[in-house]
Amino acid sequence: MIKEQQALKSLKKRRIITLISAKQARKGFKFVFHTSSAQCENCGYYHVCIESLESGRVYQVTSLRKNIFPCPLHEEGVRVVEVVEAEALTAIPSKLAVEGATIVFKTQLCKEITCKNAVLCRPVGLVDGDKCIIVEVKGKLDCIEGSSLVKAKLRRISSDKFQ
Repeated sequence: MIKEQQALKSLKKRRIITLISAKQARKGFKFVFHTSSAQCENCGYYHVCIESLESGRVYQVTSLRKNIFPCPLHEEGVRVVEVVEAEALTAIPSKLAVEGATIVFKTQLCKEITCKNAVLCRPVGLVDGDKCIIVEVKGKLDCIEGSSLVKAKLRRISSDKFQ
């Protein structure tokens, strides 16, 4: 029973309240969080704006709040938004491709940088070792190197830092 509850909890997307440029604040907008500016460290909004986001992850705006605050980096200010970590479309070995399964993500090693699947083999927002749930299997990929790969949508299971 406890394992089932943990599995259900991991399927839910963790909602995060943060601040983004008022110009970019729209439902569905995706962004990659990298790092904060030196100016951010002394800002009174730092804890809401920066601390809950993880560098290198892709986030998607799910809802907007009315509040807009001044920001020295964004002349139009920053708006309060609710975001979730976005699901990633990626290439995984076909033998792992079972919807609902939990896997440990591993980047596909390939020497063909001009391959049409390169973006799937090295998706933005996931790193080797991330624990993920396979949300959807989308079909077989043609691999130049002959690997048996499928396109799949993965949802990272949040790290312990945020649970």
